[in-house]
Amino acid sequence: MMKSWRLPVCAAICMLAAATASAQTVFVRHAPAGRTIAVVVGRADAGKATADADGDAQVPINLQSAVGKPEMDANVFVDVCKDLTRVLVEAGGSVPPAPDVGCERRDVQGLYAVKAESTLVVNVGSTVPSMLLIQGTYKPPKPEEERPEGSEERPHRPASTGLALYGAGSFTTIRDAAVNACGNVADCTTDGRGFGYTVGGVVWLSKWLGAEAGYLRPAQIRATDTTDPLHFDLKMKTDIIIVAGKVAIPAGPVRIYGTFGADYHQATQDTSETLQSRTVTAADGSSVTLPGGTQALHLETKGWSYVVGGGGEVWVTRPLALFGELNIINLKGKPVGGGEGALRDRLTSLNFGIRIRIGGNAKPTT
Repeated sequence: MMKSWRLPVCAAICMLAAATASAQTVFVRHAPAGRTIAVVVGRADAGKATADADGDAQVPINLQSAVGKPEMDANVFVDVCKDLTRVLVEAGGSVPPAPDVGCERRDVQGLYAVKAESTLVVNVGSTVPSMLLIQGTYKPPKPEEERPEGSEERPHRPASTGLALYGAGSFTTIRDAAVNACGNVADCTTDGRGFGYTVGGVVWLSKWLGAEAGYLRPAQIRATDTTDPLHFDLKMKTDIIIVAGKVAIPAGPVRIYGTFGADYHQATQDTSETLQSRTVTAADGSSVTLPGGTQALHLETKGWSYVVGGGGEVWVTRPLALFGELNIINLKGKPVGGGEGALRDRLTSLNFGIRIRIGGNAKPTT
């Protein structure tokens, strides 16, 4: 008697295990909140669910129960009706029944190998639905981590918009100032390049359009000559304000941009000249000592000109980006207080630094 019931019990357990092991799920995304989602598998109703506030709904299905086998190659269709969205899962090559009156049928492109534990993630948020087949469970990404159009194929984090403050180290070089200070002095030493810094802020109004205001302190410029009888030492310090627009090409967390705008500079040139005392021979053959002396020259210039450049940034996290850029800054200014000594030059700035977004979480924009 004991053996008589073991066989059917074991068979029932095996059937239950097979049915459980072959459970699948249809996960519908980007449906209108509160909308009824119905799933049909092999022309058999598999179940219904209601889309939540994020437009997501899950309906468990079972191929074994619906079509008599745990796996199959399937085509997927979506019927959009007035008050209902229906997802139809059909064996590959099968044609589902015509949609109900008032419903529009949309095909999901592709043939999908649905396995024992597959999750069919169907995106119904666009005119042409798409599907992502997951072998296992599926956890939807956070809204801010998705592509703006809601595509499931390549979800990723977009570049942040809004206000971002930045700081960077700058390697700067000036074209003419140090060379011009030396003139035709053969042994003059010039130093027109070095490291400075830049700080400021960028407001990205959208992923592709922004505005910038920043401050740049370039490296100090120097020209020195120590040959007799005239010694001189020129030092030039410059402060630059930049106001510019940015036009970008975004690609997920990466943004490549061009910069176009204006710069305002204030430059100070201080020159110390020392003439050494020297002895010369007069016309009558006697020796004459000429006294030396020292003088200091001071020149200040300021004025507006233009800046152009470009670069790129990578948003490593939502609030933090790394960036690099190259800017060509034209310097054009008149002497403060009048007189001679106007500045006409060009400065190149290579910047590498970080940007930190200020404010709440950035939202993807189209």
